[in-house]
Amino acid sequence: MAKSKYGYKKDANHDEIFEVMRAYVPVKDLSMMGCGMPDGLAWINKGWHLFDVKNPKTSYGRKGLNKLQKSWAQSWLGGPVYLIYSEEDATNFVKGRFDKIKRFPKDKMTPKEFHEIS
Repeated sequence: MAKSKYGYKKDANHDEIFEVMRAYVPVKDLSMMGCGMPDGLAWINKGWHLFDVKNPKTSYGRKGLNKLQKSWAQSWLGGPVYLIYSEEDATNFVKGRFDKIKRFPKDKMTPKEFHEIS
Protein backbone atom coordinates (compact mmCIF):
# COMPACT_ATOMS: atom_id res chain seq x y z
CA MET A 1 0.00 0.00 0.00
CA ALA A 2 1.46 3.32 -1.04
CA LYS A 3 1.30 6.25 1.35
CA SER A 4 1.73 9.88 0.59
CA LYS A 5 4.53 11.85 2.19
CA TYR A 6 2.24 12.91 5.04
CA GLY A 7 -0.01 9.85 5.19
CA TYR A 8 -3.67 9.70 4.28
CA LYS A 9 -6.21 12.14 5.67
CA LYS A 10 -9.96 11.70 5.71
CA ASP A 11 -12.34 14.55 5.00
CA ALA A 12 -14.14 15.85 8.11
CA ASN A 13 -17.48 14.48 6.82
CA HIS A 14 -16.03 11.08 5.84
CA ASP A 15 -17.36 9.05 8.77
CA GLU A 16 -20.87 10.54 8.68
CA ILE A 17 -21.14 9.88 4.92
CA PHE A 18 -20.06 6.26 5.39
CA GLU A 19 -22.53 5.87 8.27
CA VAL A 20 -25.42 7.05 6.08
CA MET A 21 -24.42 4.66 3.29
CA ARG A 22 -23.98 1.67 5.60
CA ALA A 23 -27.60 2.03 6.72
CA TYR A 24 -28.62 1.01 3.17
CA VAL A 25 -25.87 -0.96 1.40
CA PRO A 26 -22.56 -2.77 1.94
CA VAL A 27 -19.71 -0.25 1.82
CA LYS A 28 -15.93 -0.75 1.91
CA ASP A 29 -13.65 2.06 3.07
CA LEU A 30 -10.66 2.33 0.71
CA SER A 31 -9.45 5.73 1.94
CA MET A 32 -6.11 4.46 3.20
CA MET A 33 -5.11 2.94 -0.15
CA GLY A 34 -3.67 6.18 -1.53
CA CYS A 35 -2.33 6.66 -5.07
CA GLY A 36 -5.49 8.52 -6.14
CA MET A 37 -7.82 5.62 -5.44
CA PRO A 38 -11.37 6.66 -4.43
CA ASP A 39 -12.46 6.64 -0.78
CA GLY A 40 -15.01 3.88 -1.04
CA LEU A 41 -16.78 1.10 -2.84
CA ALA A 42 -20.52 0.44 -2.47
CA TRP A 43 -22.81 -2.36 -3.67
CA ILE A 44 -25.78 -0.64 -5.35
CA ASN A 45 -28.28 -2.01 -7.87
CA LYS A 46 -26.43 -5.33 -8.22
CA GLY A 47 -23.07 -3.70 -8.95
CA TRP A 48 -20.03 -2.14 -7.29
CA HIS A 49 -19.66 1.64 -7.54
CA LEU A 50 -16.67 3.77 -6.56
CA PHE A 51 -17.07 7.08 -4.76
CA ASP A 52 -14.98 9.79 -3.18
CA VAL A 53 -16.06 11.87 -0.17
CA LYS A 54 -15.54 15.62 -0.50
CA ASN A 55 -16.00 18.24 2.20
CA PRO A 56 -17.99 21.21 0.84
CA LYS A 57 -16.85 23.34 3.81
CA THR A 58 -13.27 23.55 2.50
CA SER A 59 -11.96 25.08 -0.72
CA TYR A 60 -9.96 21.88 -1.32
CA GLY A 61 -13.13 19.78 -1.02
CA ARG A 62 -15.21 22.07 -3.24
CA LYS A 63 -12.64 21.67 -6.05
CA GLY A 64 -13.54 18.00 -6.47
CA LEU A 65 -10.90 15.44 -7.31
CA ASN A 66 -7.23 16.41 -7.16
CA LYS A 67 -4.78 15.75 -10.00
CA LEU A 68 -3.78 12.28 -8.78
CA GLN A 69 -7.41 11.26 -8.22
CA LYS A 70 -8.40 12.46 -11.69
CA SER A 71 -5.55 10.52 -13.24
CA TRP A 72 -6.63 7.35 -11.42
CA ALA A 73 -10.29 7.85 -12.43
CA GLN A 74 -9.36 8.45 -16.10
CA SER A 75 -7.46 5.16 -16.21
CA TRP A 76 -10.25 3.20 -14.51
CA LEU A 77 -12.47 1.41 -17.03
CA GLY A 78 -15.15 0.29 -14.60
CA GLY A 79 -17.33 3.41 -14.64
CA PRO A 80 -17.14 6.86 -13.09
CA VAL A 81 -16.08 7.87 -9.60
CA TYR A 82 -19.00 9.55 -7.85
CA LEU A 83 -18.35 12.63 -5.70
CA ILE A 84 -20.25 12.64 -2.42
CA TYR A 85 -20.42 16.02 -0.66
CA SER A 86 -23.35 15.59 1.73
CA GLU A 87 -25.67 13.16 3.45
CA GLU A 88 -28.24 13.97 0.76
CA ASP A 89 -25.71 12.97 -1.93
CA ALA A 90 -24.99 9.77 0.01
CA THR A 91 -28.68 8.89 0.20
CA ASN A 92 -29.24 9.57 -3.51
CA PHE A 93 -26.15 7.50 -4.33
CA VAL A 94 -27.14 4.42 -2.32
CA LYS A 95 -30.66 4.59 -3.75
CA GLY A 96 -29.22 4.46 -7.27
CA ARG A 97 -30.11 8.04 -8.19
CA PHE A 98 -26.81 8.49 -10.02
CA ASP A 99 -28.09 11.32 -12.20
CA LYS A 100 -28.25 13.52 -9.08
CA ILE A 101 -24.57 12.94 -8.19
CA LYS A 102 -21.49 14.64 -9.64
CA ARG A 103 -19.13 12.16 -11.20
CA PHE A 104 -15.74 12.06 -12.87
CA PRO A 105 -15.15 11.67 -15.70
CA LYS A 106 -18.45 13.14 -16.81
CA ASP A 107 -18.25 11.73 -20.31
CA LYS A 108 -18.09 8.06 -19.31
CA MET A 109 -21.20 5.94 -19.09
CA THR A 110 -22.65 4.96 -15.76
CA PRO A 111 -22.19 1.27 -14.86
CA LYS A 112 -25.88 0.70 -15.57
CA GLU A 113 -25.54 2.23 -19.04
CA PHE A 114 -22.46 0.08 -19.68
CA HIS A 115 -24.24 -3.14 -18.63
CA GLU A 116 -27.26 -2.31 -20.79
CA ILE A 117 -25.17 -2.30 -23.97
CA SER A 118 -22.84 -5.19 -23.12
